[in-house]
Amino acid sequence: MTKIWNTLDITLDKKSTTDGLIKIRLSQSDYQPKVEEKIKDYARKANIKGFRQGKVPHGVIKKMFGKSILVEEVNHILSHSVSDYIKSNNLRILGEPLPNQEKANQINWDTQDEFEFEFQIGLVDDFTYELSPKVKLKSYPIEVDKKVIDDTIADLKKRFGEVTHPEVSVEGDNLHGQVLETGSETPMSAHLELPKLNK
Repeated sequence: MTKIWNTLDITLDKKSTTDGLIKIRLSQSDYQPKVEEKIKDYARKANIKGFRQGKVPHGVIKKMFGKSILVEEVNHILSHSVSDYIKSNNLRILGEPLPNQEKANQINWDTQDEFEFEFQIGLVDDFTYELSPKVKLKSYPIEVDKKVIDDTIADLKKRFGEVTHPEVSVEGDNLHGQVLETGSETPMSAHLELPKLNK
């Protein structure tokens, strides 16, 4: 096990030389200040029927958007803390950390104020090899199409870009929010990619 990193409770449990589990525990003090800041900012900008702009009560904003803001902020903390932890501890990993979806799906965002997440990582173990001078290998130059590079960069910007709460969406936006099915009382999280819908 490793000690708590930075200000968050992050531990690394090495199951073997090639398999590890990063555990992150978030308490209310880790995310609540940013959540409250975003709620206040949204209250200043929100244009909701029945209220003057900038005069929407904090409680109304929290009831309407509090859960989505909380989920967004927790995800932001997770993505950055896992990446920074790996870099700061010079961990050599294969591929990307894999989140424990089963554990994440058990979270009750309405009642919990402490959360625990797990990410499985593949570790690169040290090894040695002897290559005979008689072995000849052919090197193949790899050419990457400019469109592939541009599309990859655009995708990374969308996935890891800054999340905002504008009043009106524009072309190319990704929308996150809560949707309520007719006849249901339980809202569900939704993610819409406008470019794909336009197609």
